[in-house]
Amino acid sequence: MTHLPPGAQRFVKLRVVHCGHSLPARNEWGESRREGKFEVGAPPLPGPLLRFAEEREKRALRTCRRFQLPLFSPPPACRDCGRVLVSAGVEKHLLNLVCVAALAVVGLSCQPPASPDSVSGTIETDDARVASRYGGRVEKILAQEGEGLSGGQVIVELDAAELHAKRDQIAAQLAEAEAGPRKEEIATMKAEWEAQVAQLNLARLERKRAEELFAAKTISEIERDRAVTSEQALEKTVAAAKSRYDLLLAGTRPERIALARAQLAELDTQLREMKIFAPTNCVLEVLSVKPGDVLAPNQQVATVLLTNHIWVRVFAPEPWLGHIAVGDAVKVRVDSFPGKDFAGAVEQIARSAEFTPRNVQTVGERVKQVFGVKVRLDNAEGKLRAGMAADVSFPKVPK
Repeated sequence: MTHLPPGAQRFVKLRVVHCGHSLPARNEWGESRREGKFEVGAPPLPGPLLRFAEEREKRALRTCRRFQLPLFSPPPACRDCGRVLVSAGVEKHLLNLVCVAALAVVGLSCQPPASPDSVSGTIETDDARVASRYGGRVEKILAQEGEGLSGGQVIVELDAAELHAKRDQIAAQLAEAEAGPRKEEIATMKAEWEAQVAQLNLARLERKRAEELFAAKTISEIERDRAVTSEQALEKTVAAAKSRYDLLLAGTRPERIALARAQLAELDTQLREMKIFAPTNCVLEVLSVKPGDVLAPNQQVATVLLTNHIWVRVFAPEPWLGHIAVGDAVKVRVDSFPGKDFAGAVEQIARSAEFTPRNVQTVGERVKQVFGVKVRLDNAEGKLRAGMAADVSFPKVPK
């Protein structure tokens, strides 16, 4: 018995049902015993003392958070014989608990049976593992796990300073090739060509004079040959200068411009790979990197769930195959939205039979052969999620 003032103890004892053994007519407090209950022989307790005793007894009760039902401490024992005494309040709450449990069992047993044309399965969704074809250091992370992403939204950015510098270099070369030679360059090359032509004319005169002197036997043969060789060398020099001048006039070769453009396009592709985008409307499920991480080429960066690509796989009994075809419309229900039908369509029917998996329940017997059926769901509202249990009804299956 809890230590309380004498008046409060008498009040509490008044609520205790006796165990039923034979006792003297009065107890040690001088209280009479009638019909198995203690009666207080003393005057009624004052109001504050009565309220104190009531609050004290209420605080002795505990509450189970899960079921919201009263849970009581072990009852006290009889002071006279040692047997357990049961409080009348305890008996009342225990009776309520038994009634609630009985109603729950009856309610479960009275639930309507599953529809004969439906089977159960688990909703799944397609996922994508995004990565970069080129390695690099993670510079920025622009999304968080669980965040909804739109198609083309950037998830991670890699360091691309070197690629930007190289692209600027190739872009400058392409611009130079497309612009062609400057006027000053053309004028300089023309002047060089004209100077070589003048030297060639002089060499021709010297060669002609050398031949005349050699015919008069004034100079030796080697001097004449030297003049002839000088003329021939200058002719080749003039031809080379003329070719360079004509090349400048013709401008840059188209092949060189095409090569520069191809190099620039390759660098643009690499720069796009430095940003990892969401492939379509999706949810970022797993982010595998942090700022500063160095990634190898094709290393996975994140996993995204394609929320618009959601489906459920169920297992239909063999007798149903004659009533199910690819493209058939079906109705899908989930526990999260009772009474609401979601639209779906049969996308695939397995070509080979199998036994019912242990983790899936069907309307038919478990020992029968079944065929896997993939149903694509319409999740335009975004209410369906992967992992939900779903009941799929086939309207064409006879009930």
